[in-house]
Amino acid sequence: MTSSPFFQIQPGFSTRLFVFGWLCCWLMPPVLAGNFADDQLKRLAQRLETELAAMDPVDKLLLAEEIYFLGHETGSQDELNGMLARIFEAAEHQELKGELAYFLTQQYRQTRQSEKVAELVQSLGYVPEWQLLGPLSPSDELDLVSLIGADEVKGLTRQVSWHPARAWGKDDYWSEGLGHYGYFSANQAVFPNQLAGLLATTWFYAPARGDYRIGLGWSKDMRVWVNRSQVFRAAFENGNASPDQEVVNVRLKKGWHRLTLYLASASEEPNLGFFARVTDQEGKPLQVEARDSKQVPRRKVKLAKQQEIGLVDIAKQKSMYALAGMLLIKEQPRHPEHGLLVEMFANAFAEQPTRILTEKLLSVTDNPNDRWQYLATFLDHLEKGSVKAQPAFAKAWALTQMGQIALSQDRFWEARQYSKRALASHPDYWPAAVLDNNALSALGLDGVALNRTLALNKHYPNVPWLMMDLADLYTGMFFVSEAEQWVDKVLALRFHHRKFTNRKIQAFKSRGDLEGLEALYRDIRRDSPYSVSAALTYAEFLSGNRRHEEARRLLATLLDDMPNNPDLLQGMGEARLRAGEDDALPFLERALALRPQNPALENLIRLSQAERQVFYKPYRLEKAPEVPVLEVSDIVMNLDNKVVKVAPNGQSSLYRQMEWEVITEQGAQNLPGHSFSYSPLRERAELIKAEVYRGDQTILVTTTGRSRISDPEYRMYYDVVAYQVRFPTLQVGDRVRLEYRIDDINNTNIFGDYFGDLHVFSNSYPTKRIAYTLIMPKDRPIYTHVEKMDPEYTTREDGENKVYRWVLDQISPYETESRMPGLQAYLPYLGISTFDNWNTMAKWYADLIRNQLELDSETKQIVAEITKDTKTNLEKVKAIHEYVVTHTRYVALEFGIHGYKPYEVNQVCSRQFGDCKDKASLMVAMMLEAGVEANIVICRTSDRGDIHAYPAMLSYFNHAIAYVPEFDLYLDGTAEFSGIYELPEMDQGGLALIVDKQGNGRLTTIPRQDDTLTEYDLVLNVTTEGTAQVEGSLHYRGSVTPDVRQYLSIDTKLGQNLQTILSGMMPGLEVLQADREGTRLNDPITLHFKGETERLMAPQSNGFKLPLEILNGRLVQRYAANTKRKFPLDFGVAKTRKVALLLNAPDGFNFGAIPESLDVENDDFAVSILFDRGPDASLKVNYQVKFKNHRVSPDNYAALRELMQQHDRILDQSIQLVSE
Repeated sequence: MTSSPFFQIQPGFSTRLFVFGWLCCWLMPPVLAGNFADDQLKRLAQRLETELAAMDPVDKLLLAEEIYFLGHETGSQDELNGMLARIFEAAEHQELKGELAYFLTQQYRQTRQSEKVAELVQSLGYVPEWQLLGPLSPSDELDLVSLIGADEVKGLTRQVSWHPARAWGKDDYWSEGLGHYGYFSANQAVFPNQLAGLLATTWFYAPARGDYRIGLGWSKDMRVWVNRSQVFRAAFENGNASPDQEVVNVRLKKGWHRLTLYLASASEEPNLGFFARVTDQEGKPLQVEARDSKQVPRRKVKLAKQQEIGLVDIAKQKSMYALAGMLLIKEQPRHPEHGLLVEMFANAFAEQPTRILTEKLLSVTDNPNDRWQYLATFLDHLEKGSVKAQPAFAKAWALTQMGQIALSQDRFWEARQYSKRALASHPDYWPAAVLDNNALSALGLDGVALNRTLALNKHYPNVPWLMMDLADLYTGMFFVSEAEQWVDKVLALRFHHRKFTNRKIQAFKSRGDLEGLEALYRDIRRDSPYSVSAALTYAEFLSGNRRHEEARRLLATLLDDMPNNPDLLQGMGEARLRAGEDDALPFLERALALRPQNPALENLIRLSQAERQVFYKPYRLEKAPEVPVLEVSDIVMNLDNKVVKVAPNGQSSLYRQMEWEVITEQGAQNLPGHSFSYSPLRERAELIKAEVYRGDQTILVTTTGRSRISDPEYRMYYDVVAYQVRFPTLQVGDRVRLEYRIDDINNTNIFGDYFGDLHVFSNSYPTKRIAYTLIMPKDRPIYTHVEKMDPEYTTREDGENKVYRWVLDQISPYETESRMPGLQAYLPYLGISTFDNWNTMAKWYADLIRNQLELDSETKQIVAEITKDTKTNLEKVKAIHEYVVTHTRYVALEFGIHGYKPYEVNQVCSRQFGDCKDKASLMVAMMLEAGVEANIVICRTSDRGDIHAYPAMLSYFNHAIAYVPEFDLYLDGTAEFSGIYELPEMDQGGLALIVDKQGNGRLTTIPRQDDTLTEYDLVLNVTTEGTAQVEGSLHYRGSVTPDVRQYLSIDTKLGQNLQTILSGMMPGLEVLQADREGTRLNDPITLHFKGETERLMAPQSNGFKLPLEILNGRLVQRYAANTKRKFPLDFGVAKTRKVALLLNAPDGFNFGAIPESLDVENDDFAVSILFDRGPDASLKVNYQVKFKNHRVSPDNYAALRELMQQHDRILDQSIQLVSE
């Protein structure tokens, strides 16, 4: 949800929704009245009507500030704008007009009234154009005349010269410039801007002899000259630049005068931006020109007497609160004359706390404990009756603030209590209800929070805060269309909000809305013409859609004002590269000169200087081979051509060429587009060609987009981006050709000098030709393996390189089948590696991670603490394993080398999260510290499919775990609910490379655990009404146990969990008593229960019947729906399910005909269903199915299916209870 001036909302929403009966009283929506913010606005409007004429400038500004900050909470945006405008129009005090105009420009910007912004800023006399010189070395002494007269001077890091920069466009206000809202963003034009100086100069015309006014605002340091006279030097730093922080009055003769500013920046806040406006004493703007002149007039300039008292001086005569309020608006938290702002507010608060004063005191107080104390004191004054103004509203506000502090510290239920108290004090103070919704969302009750926020929005329409909350909630719950609708509503009132504009961009990209995306980019550019990031994003969009000339014009416009911005220069160079132009290098080289620490740019320049355009051309296919396809299909792939060139250090450039042909109408529907992935931190992707050939027409494919490949729902974040190409509507006979390249851009190979690739020679469509070309330095040996194919293979030398080429024609599409093993095992592929054996790779990996496993003293202390009560090595293993899986959450941050290299184990331990290799490394390091030998294992999970173990290469592996040789134990740190003997199914049977600390490697297959058991022991005592008293026990062992353990970890009653577990077997079961054995991570789980059900027995004419589905579900539908198979049937692990059922009939009933028992088995499967009549009208049913192997071959499938059919025929029957 969104932050407001008074709230800092907790981030993060999930799709979980657990609503329990005992929460009902908490989840009732609040009683809704009128919008408190509209009421406050009406109250302020009344003050405006009755008091405005008598107000002094300070009171007017404080009133305007109070009105402005209601903008986030009121639905009456037009009324708010009108009130601010009325105060501005009534103002005669020039400094006051500058401050009021700042509020108005921000409000107009938010509500998209750009024409009013332009009119207002120009009317205030802000300087429209400058000449800039920088970055300069910070200096106390400046030879102004020499600097202005020089063509070039020594700057901070290089020679610099004067260049022009406009604040806004001449003909179109929003077309260019750096100062559309009054603030001149000089940082964009000067680089570097940290600990740097800047000169800005312009000329203004004095129409008559007299006094003129210069309003100034700065951050760290400012000096000002008119002609050659220094008229101002800042005596202190401001928090940020703000309008008219200082007003300089000068007496001038008629004519043109030169105004020059010097700005300096700090290291922490490298801000060279400023405010500067020049007017006469009545506020009328002067004529300004940024002449390209080296003259500095000798006319002397005298400081004139201030003709109006400054706002701070007026406030100083009124009260401590008024003075502090002015300094807060002026961004002057450490004024040398008046002291620290927080102390001034605190002193005023001690004299007489008010709600507004308390609010401002909180805004300058960082420590939550201090904030809490101020609120408690304020509430105490309220209780004593010393706060007279709107006490109910003030109390609701203070309680909500206390609740927000509680929420920020994860005290969710306490926050809800504060919300309840606030609403009791003032029922229409809806921010208290928002606080409650935030707490509900933090507790996982997003659905409740959403419904309640919808209710609030219905009652209080057009409130930006609530609309932002709804957009966030719908986004967090993955309601895509609803989220976009609310984003649109937010942008109508708060267009400049970056988070929501980015969401709208992603929405347009995801559905390929080219026109909508371009319109949005234009709106963003109009709102922030000086935004380099917005311009670069738009330029990339234009280039990606072959509109290269428009991209260059856009960047060239910004470079006129910001000629030394390295990001713009690099963007221009890349735009020219994408257009295939030869003049890209000068822009890239200038960007690198400005920002030398840019290895990616260095490598891009190297690629451009060398053979960036040529390495793949000899191997590019002009057309597909004239060969028939082997299968009838809706789509045919004519060619799939990949060319890879490897540098001596192992870095590579990849070229890919693909062509599809549409055969049928269905095929035209089934080919929407294509995407490929790359890692932007170390790779650069370029779409070379995307075209559709239709007869003699060539249609350019212009719809492209990029989206990050991450899965926040599973806490997985990758340095991988999908480059998406969306095809237009296709027709039968169309051929779609796609060409792209991906280049490594780092100076060094993050994998040392290793190169490896695994290329599959198969697609989902029949393919005429697949070709793979590898260009390697001829002195680098490679090791290859070809699997399940016999391609044409050639080699040749080409200068310093050797070219290897594999070509295969007429390839069938790959096939899939439900519950088949990993597809990779059945595909033709080519494996390439520069590792000659597994020991070489193991040594490389051990060297890569060695330093990551070093423990610091703090982590060693943790190891000592968690193993202090252990007596054996096995107990140490259990303790360390349990600590790692329970104290470190799974979060994968796989950026750059950290896709393979773990983070430092001390960092993993302290921040309490990590991915598979991070957790495995932490376990290994802790066990070694505890004296237990342990190794890191990189493995290929079994769901990836079997693969040939040659050559040695990283591409095989996708997971990392730990290995303890003493106990032959494999431990998966990501399986947070698995004990040490419960390795996840996906790990079992996987290919593994065990790497010890000396760098020795052993390739092996992880053993499978065949002890998985689910066992139920049930007793049903049936009554004459057909209900049943039920008692029993459930026992779990092996691979099924972690799922049960995870489910039981949900914080609800055990009986409710059991009801859910048994609901499929015994519908309508109500558990009355429940007990659990095995609560530790390494314990097997046994559950005992008693309960009753009214729906288990189905009535019939002479009694009841019990469906045998109570024993299990049907197996054929689950495992063997097809009559035959091409691929093996994969069960994951061998497993057994047992059910022992004792059924006791009520008095007057007995059992009718009993289904025939079944006891059959073969090499893969066994099923036993035995019925045994007992004395006293009882019946025992002993049920067991056993999957003996984890996989069944296609040859044995028919026999397995027959046994499963026999099993299902028994389960289709019922046990009859007949009235005697």
